[in-house]
Order: sequence, then C-alpha cells, then structure tokens
Amino acid sequence: MADRARLLAAALLIALSASVVAPALASAVELPGESCPAVLPGTSSSAGCGEGTSQSGGGKGGGGLNFGGLLPILGVGLGGATLALIAAYIVLRRRTSLPVAPLDPTEWWTCAKCGKNNVIDSPRCYACGSWRT
Repeated sequence: MADRARLLAAALLIALSASVVAPALASAVELPGESCPAVLPGTSSSAGCGEGTSQSGGGKGGGGLNFGGLLPILGVGLGGATLALIAAYIVLRRRTSLPVAPLDPTEWWTCAKCGKNNVIDSPRCYACGSWRT
C-alpha cells in the first residue's frame, strides 16, 4: 500500500513538473511568419520584416494577443487540473470507503463472506459489498 502511494506521488510530481515546463517550451516555438528571413550582405533588410517602417497611421495593426500561442498553455493547465481532480477523487474515495470506528466494540458486525468488520448501521460490507445476513 505504501509503495502504491509513493508511486502515485511520484507520478503526480512528474505531471506537475511537466505542466510547469511545457508552457515555457511552447512559448519559445516560432510561429510561421514571425521570424525575419535571412538577409544576405548587400541586400535590403527591410523586405518582409517591417524594419524601418512606421506603424502610425495606415500601417498594419500589431500588438494583439496571439491566441495560437495560448492554446498549449491552456491545454497544459487543463491537463494539470484534470490530474489533480483524479488524484483528489482517488484519495477521497479511499478515505470514505473505510468504516468509522464505533465507540462501543459491540457495534460491529462481521461479514460472513469476507470476514471484515463493519459498523452496525451499514447494511452492506464495505470491503466486498455483500448484504448483511
């Protein structure tokens, strides 16, 4: 049981590390049309790059938000949130499946099928699900 918990913790740590590193890697990727073409010596460097052009007036609008660059970041964020919800579900389900210890030991009943002790108020065995006989 402890090995399983350690393995789950290691997997969550790796997923968290990947969700932190992936947006940084995705933001460094050049999109088509973002970089200037290589300029050979003796040629004009303003062809295609927009260097030396004035953006005031009738020029192209710039400075907008690039939604294509945000998609990998959103995907990683949603993936991390999904992993966190799955881990929380697993932990909470295990904690709620165990019976609460009663104050009086006579408040237990033993399952005839698997031999596990159950709280007297529960109609089914928490371990195997068989009905109380």
